[in-house]
Amino acid sequence: MNYFPANYLKIVAAGIVDAAVGILIIYVIALLSIKYTYIEVNFLFVMIAFSMYRLVAVILFEGTIGMRVFDLLYLNAEMEALTAKEKLLAACFVLYRGVAYYEIKRKKN
Repeated sequence: MNYFPANYLKIVAAGIVDAAVGILIIYVIALLSIKYTYIEVNFLFVMIAFSMYRLVAVILFEGTIGMRVFDLLYLNAEMEALTAKEKLLAACFVLYRGVAYYEIKRKKN
């Protein structure tokens, strides 16, 4: 497959989709806290849940839901897949050693 640097608007759109997923996570946590009163929801709990979503998505699936919707992925400066360290940092929004968003160029039928 061919890759090229991602359009900034696609990166922003992917971020908006991921923000919507984050809001959905917050909503689910709030519903669970209402149903099960022994779950205490605080800001730290919500941030941990959102961080786990990003971490699992980047490590296991090579990108978040928003990145998948807009055909984006992370590649390092050598245009190779990310190492474990680069994935951990990318999940925390730290683009390390030339890691950037790239767009997948798909063949059209």
